Amino acid sequence: NQTAPSCVSVATGRNDPSCTITPKMSSMGMVLRLPSVSMLLTASFLVNLAFSIFYIALPFYVVKELGWSPVKMALFFVLMSLVMVVVEGPVLKRVSKFCSNSVLIMGGGLVLGIGFAMLDTRLDATIFSAAVLIAVGNGLVWPLLVAELSDRAGEQQGTVQGLAGGTGAIANIIGLLVGGILYSSLQGWLFIISGLLTFLLTLLALYARRSKPTRGAVY
Repeated sequence: NQTAPSCVSVATGRNDPSCTITPKMSSMGMVLRLPSVSMLLTASFLVNLAFSIFYIALPFYVVKELGWSPVKMALFFVLMSLVMVVVEGPVLKRVSKFCSNSVLIMGGGLVLGIGFAMLDTRLDATIFSAAVLIAVGNGLVWPLLVAELSDRAGEQQGTVQGLAGGTGAIANIIGLLVGGILYSSLQGWLFIISGLLTFLLTLLALYARRSKPTRGAVY
């Protein structure tokens, strides 16, 4: 029988950080067969795609259709950023003690989808409310989706994170291209598309939750 390769230093008896091992299960096909990894990678693709469409459509929509000034658009993104910081910090730390990652991802996906859909309006108050919901949803979904991918990857974390980065980059390119091309004909309906994509993310998170018992939250 062949023994597994080791990264333990003979001199110190500890793991050698400079040592690298190529696991037997390092091929893309094998990694995608890990429990829930393919579902979570698809969820990562969808949330990146939804945000890319949102980012390309929003400036056109609020400036051309609503006549927003640069200051008002800046306030929108400032509000979204501030709420996201609060959610990813103290809020997520508290709620993760009572809910599993998968449950929070599902809840965040629903909130995010509703926020995107609310952008298809001409009311400033509704659009700024949507900014809050988008920030809350993203603050829950993104860090916990990354954590779940890392947890499910096991020894293949490097490969899985590389796949996640690659699929995210592809989603960004597709979203920017599709959003830019379709804006003239769809306009505010692009936000509905972003919302539907995040609702699909929620279904994938539900499937991933059923495939493996959760270990609790990351924090």
